[in-house]
Amino acid sequence: MTPQFKIQSVEAQSVQSATNVEEYASWIREASSSNQILADYGTHCSFGNPPKSEFVHISPPSGITDHWVPDMTVRALPATRFVDLQHELASKNQYLPLDAAADQTVADIIAHNTFGPLRTSHGSVKDLLLGLGYVSSAGELITVGGRTVKNVAGYDVSRCMVGNGNILGLISHAILRTYPIPECVQEVAISNADLGTLEQAMTDLLLGDAVPYYVDVIIHTTGNNVVPTALIGYAGTEIACRVGCDALKRWISKYSVASLDTSIDAGEIHSYAQNERLRMDRHAWRETVTGLVKIVVPPANTGQIVSEISHSISNFYAIDAVPTHGQIHVGGDWSIEDATSFNSFLKNRIRDSGFLLWIRRPNNAPEIQVCWPDSPDLDLQKRLKAAMDPANILNPGRFY
Repeated sequence: MTPQFKIQSVEAQSVQSATNVEEYASWIREASSSNQILADYGTHCSFGNPPKSEFVHISPPSGITDHWVPDMTVRALPATRFVDLQHELASKNQYLPLDAAADQTVADIIAHNTFGPLRTSHGSVKDLLLGLGYVSSAGELITVGGRTVKNVAGYDVSRCMVGNGNILGLISHAILRTYPIPECVQEVAISNADLGTLEQAMTDLLLGDAVPYYVDVIIHTTGNNVVPTALIGYAGTEIACRVGCDALKRWISKYSVASLDTSIDAGEIHSYAQNERLRMDRHAWRETVTGLVKIVVPPANTGQIVSEISHSISNFYAIDAVPTHGQIHVGGDWSIEDATSFNSFLKNRIRDSGFLLWIRRPNNAPEIQVCWPDSPDLDLQKRLKAAMDPANILNPGRFY
């Protein structure tokens, strides 16, 4: 009996699970030869327009094939879960400084360019990706990049694969740079922070003595009150954390980030593992709401836009933001009407400078465009799609 697999309630015509890369490429080649549609939105980030025709799904292999501990690099297969990869790396006191869900796979992270507050100190997956392999729409195995930073062969192609949503090729392996696990992490919570001032002073914070491990802004509704909290973390030795927090307090005082009703709490020093659990729990709400939208704006505008959203929309569940990179997530248990109204508000607010990506639309509301506005390089993207997938069998219609 063929196992069931659905993408946004649309069921696959057939499902296969590859146990190794060669088998994965062979089955893709077989599907391509009969011009079958291959759909793979990822196991975690299944946003986009639903498949419009019958499709087959081929699950990629999982596992860690190589870990070059002294070189601090690892090669993982596409279906390897983030939690499993981190567990294996931790046995060698290493980790990947990425903000991803536990069940998100390596392929998901790369194909959807997943990042969060840790981008402040370590960059995004683009900065950690040294090389990768992918299977073309014709079933060919292609490798670009390599284990070392100097090996830049295929550099542009590997960057094209980041964030493309599996429409150009299907990832077969990734080589990623790892980092030593920090000894401890200390987080400073600034409740009722002045978000506008925080944004204006952010450049000085990033270039000063108190360069943070991460910067996160969260807002949860509490009755009729909207309370923004800025969370700034420092990692390293215990002494380094305390030095960073002391420098941060001087920065807060210098720029008047804190108002009279602001509370500043330099929390306990936690282990890296404890801090990771706290941070993952903090963003777990994204998995449960009926509507979730990611907003990308110029970093300097993040605080102002977060403030406007929180005071203009009454029925949101939570907001979180990465002010250093202009990324905002807003979610709520919305009806189609709620989401459509909020979408109109956002489009008017960020019309001149911003981007919307609806990760989850209530009932896949067709009234709401998944991505808005169209990318300024959409024509280039379409030409690239036509060149790398001429038969248009990889996730056709997912985004355009």
